[in-house]
Amino acid sequence: LCHWTFFLLGRLPPSPSPLSRGGPVGPRACLICAAWWLLRETEVANLRAARVGFVPRDILSVRLTLPASKVDQNAEGVQRTHVCQCSPAVAKPRADCPVHEVLGQTALLRKLFPGKVANGNFCLSLPLFPNIFGHAVDKKSFVETARAACAMTGQMVTSPDGAQTVTGHSLRAAGARGLAMLGLDANTIGRIGRWG
Repeated sequence: LCHWTFFLLGRLPPSPSPLSRGGPVGPRACLICAAWWLLRETEVANLRAARVGFVPRDILSVRLTLPASKVDQNAEGVQRTHVCQCSPAVAKPRADCPVHEVLGQTALLRKLFPGKVANGNFCLSLPLFPNIFGHAVDKKSFVETARAACAMTGQMVTSPDGAQTVTGHSLRAAGARGLAMLGLDANTIGRIGRWG
């Protein structure tokens, strides 16, 4: 997946409808979150809405509890925060701002799954990016969502020899390259991606 995909994700429609059968509701938010937090498909599937934190700072921030490694799929491990990428001079949020996408996703979940909210808090069983039934998205459906998004933004989904170019790790790799192009240093990217 090309690093340019990172910069094209904001062009996806903001529709809550999945881009693939069994894919996540709020697919644009899902893919932007995966790219900015450098997530594998199984990590995205196991993010829990209840573990999203909005950090009280001068700049709006979102903190996600993420797996510390591949063997920590239940996200018991570490927390990583991103700040709002929008300009304060512009009233409308950027379409690719990871913070506003997560904010929008939590609002969507409250609307679609009111039975999964108790006393204003999400139930731990609700994924941040569930399918239409409120369950975790499987690997195949996530990859199909990423493939559909690439096609919608004019990216190649197969190589000239017919091989698939989009995998469950594609957004993690594209995100790392994109963050580097935004000026983040290798150590910071490594901490976000939980690389040793």
